[in-house]
Amino acid sequence: MKLYSLGLLSENAPDGEWQEFSKELIRFSEEKSVKVIGRELFLYRSGHALGLHNLAYSLFEVGDYENAIPIFEQSLKIRLELKLDVEIGLSYFNIANCYDKMKNNVTALKMYVLALEYLTKTNEPTFTAGCMNNMAVIYSNMGNISKAIEYYERSLKYEEALGNKIGISSTLGNIGLIYQEQGETETALKYLKKSLKIALDMKDSSAIVIGYNNLGYVFKKNSNYEDALLYYNKSLEIAKRLKIKESIAGTLNNIGVLMINMQEHDKALDYLNQSLKIREEMNDRNGIAVCKNNMGKIYLKRREFNKVINLNSEVLEIGRAIHVPLLLRNASFSLYESYKGKGDFKKAADAYETYIKMKDSIQNEGTRKASIKSQLNYEYEKQAAADSVAHAKESEVKNAELAKQSAEIKAKKNQQYALFGGLALVMIFAGFMYNRFKITQKQKLIIETQKELVEVQKKIVEEKQKEIIDSITYAQRIQKAQLPNDNFIAKNLKRLNS
Repeated sequence: MKLYSLGLLSENAPDGEWQEFSKELIRFSEEKSVKVIGRELFLYRSGHALGLHNLAYSLFEVGDYENAIPIFEQSLKIRLELKLDVEIGLSYFNIANCYDKMKNNVTALKMYVLALEYLTKTNEPTFTAGCMNNMAVIYSNMGNISKAIEYYERSLKYEEALGNKIGISSTLGNIGLIYQEQGETETALKYLKKSLKIALDMKDSSAIVIGYNNLGYVFKKNSNYEDALLYYNKSLEIAKRLKIKESIAGTLNNIGVLMINMQEHDKALDYLNQSLKIREEMNDRNGIAVCKNNMGKIYLKRREFNKVINLNSEVLEIGRAIHVPLLLRNASFSLYESYKGKGDFKKAADAYETYIKMKDSIQNEGTRKASIKSQLNYEYEKQAAADSVAHAKESEVKNAELAKQSAEIKAKKNQQYALFGGLALVMIFAGFMYNRFKITQKQKLIIETQKELVEVQKKIVEEKQKEIIDSITYAQRIQKAQLPNDNFIAKNLKRLNS
């Protein structure tokens, strides 16, 4: 059957070929759809949706997120009409990834919530874990630390049940970075070293890049510049070998910041300009803002106040557009110092007021206590579970089921958890999909995610009604030069750029 063959090729053909087979799948499915009815129409429309989805992913891979979104949405529209719940969840997941890459935190979170609703309903543990991890990253970007910890640990439970070592490594690294931002270096290092050890044991180069970069960041934050440079250079060497542009840009930025701390300002500007060039090529607005803010720090030391003001005015504009309080905090402080240096104390006072607001939104005693409480609760739950023989037996059964389900999922790209439900779609054309029209089971987690969606939508309305500064959703990035996690890998590294 040609439809079946094209579906397989669009999923499994080598790079440079599967993209073309996806286009042919779209053409063939469209042509046949106008000539058939009933079950055959269902199959051809399913194939059409798969082709569109993979075509959109080919754009996602090269960083063309704006053009990928409408094609993902075309695929989603068909899948919604056909009520293909698993594939609907994957479509929402990848649309969310696009908005996430574009640093549209509010819309990305809304899409992840919708994805999570479908993925939990259809019992897709691998993608559910990935979705929760990405939501946690966004919550941390938005300064909602307690919510971020909650979702990281929910994701971690799924990853542990699946035995997904790289997912566990990624999540442990993210939690470690949160603790560092809260000033808990010892706890941060504990998590980050666990994360790196897993990556090294698995010989996963991309995860090792993240692990080295994370440790470099923590050593830099604690003024251990020699060790910081050592780990950054290890990360950069591997990132260049793998040609991971986001990782290269993030690490160059981090080394630039390290050079500032070491009073090597000319070297710092060189590294930052290299990073900025890559980020402009990628249209990485958050990364561009981070680089410009860091450049401003050099000009501030040189008392070139007008350059600092110009750079950080751009940073403020980007920070407001993408809802990242860390950018607003850093830019406001640089503007405060610059206006004060020029003797414009009115503007200096205004900038300082914004700085205080953003600082309080990112780090406060309440979020620190919330993260500690969450950690203690999770450790207690794990110990209680370990002490329960009945629970152990139940977990064994559940783990076997989860492992069986995850084995059916073929990850086409190491840096994306999503996209590959299409192969299952094509392979089980013979009727199984058609019977999935009416999956109605609702679980507690679905109810929770629906509530999350209501909260996100409410937040969007509130933002439109507030003044500019108060309209900021306290959206923030923990880092940041963190190199992504595409899914989780590229995303993690992007959080280290501060």
